[in-house]
Amino acid sequence: MTVELVIAPASAEVAAGLGDAAGWSAYEQALRAVLAELLDSVGIGAGAGAEAGAGTLTVDSLIINEPLPERFARLRPGATIDVPEALDLAVGMVIGDGPYLTIQAPGGFELASGWDGAVHVLLPARPAELQLPHAEQDPVLRLEWRDPPSVDPEDTKLITAVADEAFWAEVEAAASAAAPQPTLLAERWAYGALGLRWFLVTPGTTQAQELARTVEPGSLLSVVVAPELDPSPEALEDGFEEATVGDLSLLIPDEALAKWRAVVPDADGVVRARWEDETA
Repeated sequence: MTVELVIAPASAEVAAGLGDAAGWSAYEQALRAVLAELLDSVGIGAGAGAEAGAGTLTVDSLIINEPLPERFARLRPGATIDVPEALDLAVGMVIGDGPYLTIQAPGGFELASGWDGAVHVLLPARPAELQLPHAEQDPVLRLEWRDPPSVDPEDTKLITAVADEAFWAEVEAAASAAAPQPTLLAERWAYGALGLRWFLVTPGTTQAQELARTVEPGSLLSVVVAPELDPSPEALEDGFEEATVGDLSLLIPDEALAKWRAVVPDADGVVRARWEDETA
């Protein structure tokens, strides 16, 4: 049964001022120590051995509204990170620097930032041996165990279609059949304003194969065949994206984006990125 641990500043001044508060350094140091202990307790930290912690932390729910800093430019849904990177990302989120994401590991571990300097950690269970002695003795931290969330992350419906060779062949065939009407490809590589880019699929060429090499592993692809050039206001009520490709500038309803989707696999053909199917 999933449980949640909230780690937050004990000081209201730190919770309100974050990095500008006099006590932030002490909180950051204690937070890093507790998170390291938590990771170690589920077999991921340095204390669990190099092999146990290697490649087991992954990025999920990445939000990009500003350019990524150079150090984290490689972050994508499903990307693996090590423990030091995970700690730096956690601290960056709670201080308000971003990038914003969740950090996951096998077995139900998940870490996300909250409000006022807090970190929320989901664990598969509350082990009796999990003492967190550092946190219990540290006056700068406040720990709160909570009841299991009402929705278990393991029950989340995900998009499982894979952007494999068959997918790209179907895209090419659909673009050819729709011509001269356009066929658009949307690549959502992260949530947020900067996490989406558009391509125009040109039929009768090898562009589909070129696009397969262009899109990034972990991205969510949406194919929109012959989009409405002037969609009605009713069609846009549930949300839309603005697509600009060459001379085309269109408003694409979210409903149209959800009709044909697939996730780009990693180089080994395995899909590790998790994209929630909001239509399920």
